[in-house]
Parts: sequence; C-alpha cells; structure tokens
Amino acid sequence: MSSEKDLPRIQDELKNELTAENHHLRKTETNEKVVLPDKCQIEAEKTHQKFIEGIETFNAESLKSVKTEEKVVLPTKQDIENEKKGNQ
Repeated sequence: MSSEKDLPRIQDELKNELTAENHHLRKTETNEKVVLPDKCQIEAEKTHQKFIEGIETFNAESLKSVKTEEKVVLPTKQDIENEKKGNQ
C-alpha cells in the first residue's frame, strides 16, 4: 500500500472551501422532460421489426434455380437506314 506521503494532497484553500458551511449557490428548478414515442413511431418500429424478422427467417432453399439466356438482337439494314434519315 501507499504511505500517506505518496497520496495526493489537496490544497488548503480548496479544502477549506469544500468543508465550509456557507456555500453561495443559487436556487434552481429542475424540469424533467420524458419524451415518449407517439403511436405512429411505435407502429413504424413494429413494422420494421417484422420486416427484419421476415428477412432473418427467410428460407433460401425455397427459391428456384434459373438459367439466364442472353439474346443479342442486331438492327437490320432497314432499321439503320430509318435511323439515319430520322437523325438528319
């Protein structure tokens, strides 16, 4: 353990001020405000919780496998001619 010499010292002026009985503090009133959520906020939170729960409990194995077919459609000569005439 530490000896008394090693402990931090409080200045005498501060010590006297803290132990004095004549504190000059102003009287104040405390206003406690408790803000409760309204009905709309509660419903929004419940909806969000249900949404999150639905995502967490979703069974991905129920999805079907799909093969994507890519089709490239090139314009015909007639389409190119019509576009050239329209742009000029």
